[in-house]
Amino acid sequence: MVVKETSNTKVIEFSSINELVKHNREGHYTSDFKNKKASGKTDEKMIVWCGTSSYGEAEDLLLHGWEYMAKELKSKIDVNLKATGYTQKSVYDVVGFTPSVPRYLQGIPTNMINAKRIPKKEKIITINKSISYSWKASRDEIIQESVRVLNLVNSLELQGYRVKLNIVWKVSNTQDVWGFGTSSGKLYVVKVNVKQPTQRLNMKQIAFPMVHPSMLRRICFKTIETDEWCNGKNFHIGYGIPNNTSEGITSGEYYIPAMEVKGEITNLEKYLVR
Repeated sequence: MVVKETSNTKVIEFSSINELVKHNREGHYTSDFKNKKASGKTDEKMIVWCGTSSYGEAEDLLLHGWEYMAKELKSKIDVNLKATGYTQKSVYDVVGFTPSVPRYLQGIPTNMINAKRIPKKEKIITINKSISYSWKASRDEIIQESVRVLNLVNSLELQGYRVKLNIVWKVSNTQDVWGFGTSSGKLYVVKVNVKQPTQRLNMKQIAFPMVHPSMLRRICFKTIETDEWCNGKNFHIGYGIPNNTSEGITSGEYYIPAMEVKGEITNLEKYLVR
């Protein structure tokens, strides 16, 4: 876990899903959230809004995969399993698939020709997909946005790039006690790595954090509920205001907002953070 903190901004970067889960389990509710604890509510309205009956159910899906949505995503995304990060190179060896007669006649031990896998030199791209959806974002809208990004990742990797994929939740605090004001300049960012550059797209692993509303409304809420940095800054009022700017994202990475993409992503450079 990497934490970058100033008086106005806090960015927490989790290197894996397991690291996030461990952090949330070890956290304690702050005074602002001790009576709210929205992440763990089990009333009917919260269950419908989150899509899970409890925080425990959400955590289980995060850790072990969301099989139902994985199948749906697979039907929408054509993952070419033949894509590879290696190339074949012929080398001389003591064993191989065919002999080198000149080397054999000269008594050279490495007189066989073998094939060796050589890693390709590939450019690594880091894509950050925002899950800073408003309270009224529908399941279908979230799925559409996620599918566009996953298709982009798949397309880039088929072109020879390697993609590191993060999900990002960013909120600004509310300025007035009723929650109607503008941002007062405090920004809270949670970044979670869901795919390393060396990994293929694993739909079962990615489905929950990319698509399920409980990733935001239970898992990320629990993170903010247990962070003392957020205490006393009005983040507990509506759990902040969704922030879909690139603020808090590392320069040179790509940042795709929650609900601003229309159609397939064809101009990736539009999302480059400079």
